[in-house]
Amino acid sequence: MVDPIELKEEVHMALAIRQDAIKHNTSYAKLAAKNSNRPSFEMSCPEQDCEVVYVVFYGPELDEAETRSAVEAAIKRHHPSHVLAIALSEPMPPEIQQP
Repeated sequence: MVDPIELKEEVHMALAIRQDAIKHNTSYAKLAAKNSNRPSFEMSCPEQDCEVVYVVFYGPELDEAETRSAVEAAIKRHHPSHVLAIALSEPMPPEIQQP
């Protein structure tokens, strides 16, 4: 799990926060508000019958397609024990970069 205290001072290429964490945890709600000026979208876990939804903030380093690809891979790695937040602050590994 990513501690929101550790995240608040950094700007990440992409930041995905579980929707339920934003609704029920003040620290994550503040983190989402801090990133609300960035482009965003919602992304559900791609695994069948999983209802976990993340709000994903991104840019300007990554575009939406690159962000979707990287965040989807991270969400799949954490299924079924989804973390509350995923921060992408390093270059994407070659295996998840788009051709």
